Amino acid sequence: LEAPPVSMNTVTQSSKENLATFEFKVPEGWVTGPQYNLSVVTCPKDAVEKKFETEEDSLPFVVGIGNYYYPALALSEKDKQMYKDLFTGKTSAYEEHMRQSFGNAVNMAGSDPSSNIPKVVFKYQHYDGTHGKITEVQYSYTYNGKATHMIQCYREDIPYLVTGAFDDSVDLSSGKIALWVADSLKVTEHFTVKDNKIVT
Repeated sequence: LEAPPVSMNTVTQSSKENLATFEFKVPEGWVTGPQYNLSVVTCPKDAVEKKFETEEDSLPFVVGIGNYYYPALALSEKDKQMYKDLFTGKTSAYEEHMRQSFGNAVNMAGSDPSSNIPKVVFKYQHYDGTHGKITEVQYSYTYNGKATHMIQCYREDIPYLVTGAFDDSVDLSSGKIALWVADSLKVTEHFTVKDNKIVT
């Protein structure tokens, strides 16, 4: 990897319930906080005070870090294989999974899914990071007239990903630093897994 676009400092943040401790690099002046049981977020200090109209408006300011094996529900073996395939360049199952997620989100918003599911364009890049392989997925779509450009960086050695979004109107959008946050990430887990469920 080349050098990040700004200088970054190492921080430590625990997730909710202290199930995991995350160590990673963020730009000067960024703050961190727990999000869910196995995820944390970081953003510029001044973004904490901002009033965003929608969650989408906050995306270019927020870097999310989370476990992709144990999100809200534990993954099936088929989904775990989907992520393994991602590191070898097989992307069809992943893209289908993402499109299905968009369809579900549109459904939940009460829109007619057949006419409103946005066309999603995917782009992939693979890196040899400090701790092993990183697969970067960038995807973009337009929904309700608003264009969104996201980035997700998946670590192969640990089941964690880093998410950000690009926005040229923001000085330093979360999308521009997501890859370096992912490369610097170290996670200490304080749980065990039994029958595909987290046990504390």
